[in-house]
Amino acid sequence: MPDSQIEIKNKTIELTANAFDAFCDDISGMFGISMKCVKTGISTETTKSLSQKYKKLASITLIKSEGSLNGTFHTVFDQAGLFTLAGIIIMLPKQKIIDDIKRGTVKDAEAIADTIKEAGNLFVGSWDRIFREELEGHGHFLQGGTYIGNPWDKPVEKIGITDTEEFQYVSFQMTIEDYPVFNCGAFFPEAVFVKPVIPQPPPVVEVTEAAKTEQVPPPQPEKAIVEDKPIIIENKEPDLGPVSETIKQMIKSTPQAVSSLAALKLSAKDIMQTQVLFGTAEDSVQQALTKMQQAQCNCMIIGKDNLPEGIITTYDLTSAISIYLKPVFAKWRRPTDDATLQIKLKWIMTRPVRTVKSDTQVSAVMETICQTGVRCLPVVGAHGKVEGLITVFDIFQALLQAESENQPTNKPLEPTSSAQ
Repeated sequence: MPDSQIEIKNKTIELTANAFDAFCDDISGMFGISMKCVKTGISTETTKSLSQKYKKLASITLIKSEGSLNGTFHTVFDQAGLFTLAGIIIMLPKQKIIDDIKRGTVKDAEAIADTIKEAGNLFVGSWDRIFREELEGHGHFLQGGTYIGNPWDKPVEKIGITDTEEFQYVSFQMTIEDYPVFNCGAFFPEAVFVKPVIPQPPPVVEVTEAAKTEQVPPPQPEKAIVEDKPIIIENKEPDLGPVSETIKQMIKSTPQAVSSLAALKLSAKDIMQTQVLFGTAEDSVQQALTKMQQAQCNCMIIGKDNLPEGIITTYDLTSAISIYLKPVFAKWRRPTDDATLQIKLKWIMTRPVRTVKSDTQVSAVMETICQTGVRCLPVVGAHGKVEGLITVFDIFQALLQAESENQPTNKPLEPTSSAQ
């Protein structure tokens, strides 16, 4: 993690340019358009001075950050930017986009507010990817809301910044195709560059014999910051919660209890699927759907060299595409609906990836599934490489197999002789 506030600030400003470029590349690839971004300056501003640069409507996205960059910062697009981006995404006629750039009102912007917010989600996704790769200690970014209108008259109420607060403003000019150039940027309050204070453990105090008689509960340790990397479930007996207790009662209520409990003590490697489907973060939703249909599976791991970077399910894919791609809604289908098939997996995949080790007991796997709600877990070896995959159906199959193996064999009764 960067050691000082100055280092964090310098690195953030450097990565801001990379993040804007990544956003342009993502939109260009998704919609097949030319999009460029150029950094124009770095300055110290207030809401009053920034209002002179954004005199008309503006779209401001609040981004919550955890990790080396800690707090909330903002990105801003001017009137031309918000109408151009939204118009491109929903494929409005060119003349309509130009008219909105010149004469668009708050009412016009509100009509496409959902699209502007979705563009904000894509924007945050691009930023998160760049900072995750290049800023040590980065946790994650989360969109905290989008304001569309004139934020400068009541900045505290509208975007959470006081009139006098100073912030670092990194400005850019962006161009899409042959539309007018527009202004955008990001502004960071000084507080986000301050390194989080890690509480120090209390000093060890020598306890006298008299004090030992008083039982004082030990101080509870602070929760550690979870880094964005695969979460490994260690091979240890789980602290069985209510769900597991219910499972235990179900098992105990059957004649096959002993064999079912034995199945719970199997290792993940004993029941996992060894044929695992892999894809890349650059694959599109359409490519992923095709791969998963061909492999007849409902889950795909994203990564390379058997190292998981993310995970995707059929539910994630069907949630990402437009409902108007379904045959029943075909008559309302538009080009923008087809564009959802080209969304890249890196924007919608689940990460960090929750995994289990190959020697984790099935009981611990079940507990993890019950607590997290996931339906499939990659199984990894000692070096974090994927060796297999466990789904809830694999666990059910192991329990049913253990039960069937314990079924008594019903031999036919031999006929007995009787007097005629």
